[in-house]
Amino acid sequence: SGFKSPLYGLVASAAEKAGFPRSSDYNGAEPIGVAPIEHTVGDGKRSSTARAFLRPAERRPNLSVQTRALVQRVLIEKGRVIGVEYSQKGQMRKAHVDGEVILSGGTYNSPHVLMLSGIGPADHLREFGIPVVADRKEVGQNLEEHVNTQINFAINQPLSFERELRLDRLTLSVMRWVLSGKGPVGAFPTQCASFVRVRPESARHENELLLSPSSPDTHIWI
Repeated sequence: SGFKSPLYGLVASAAEKAGFPRSSDYNGAEPIGVAPIEHTVGDGKRSSTARAFLRPAERRPNLSVQTRALVQRVLIEKGRVIGVEYSQKGQMRKAHVDGEVILSGGTYNSPHVLMLSGIGPADHLREFGIPVVADRKEVGQNLEEHVNTQINFAINQPLSFERELRLDRLTLSVMRWVLSGKGPVGAFPTQCASFVRVRPESARHENELLLSPSSPDTHIWI
């Protein structure tokens, strides 16, 4: 985005004094520590999965994208997934593959599709009349609520994003973003991510702290 928040440096220094290390990659082997936020932004624009991967590949002859479609189950034959069954415009359709099927439906939808396909806790599947293909008690289990809370702080240095929302500054920032894709409005709102272990007996980190230079009631001012 071209905009680097000096707030991160202050927070990281304070964290080190409190005994928390810095992390070079919280998505890597050792996530514990304080690190600048990683984000999928290019030229000041959010780089979605579609923008980064689908758009460059959409003209490939071996790619077919089906919209307004809902996957009902994966098709299994002789213990191997051979395709998917999906509904589209009120009709049931099937897509078969010679290679592999990648199930990427997210935390809830992936186990849901597996269970609809007969892969999951056998007793639970039988309750809904789903033929059991594979008794896998772990499917759909161990989901935890992502509990979070918000704490607001006052800052004694002009590092808050609030100052950038004065109408004249915001207008100039928007113009800069339109022309170059850089500046404060092209930055990700979260500037720092910390994964910390606060209990010595914990085998891994149990808290994630995200730092944003703006408050929830942020608004444009004159």
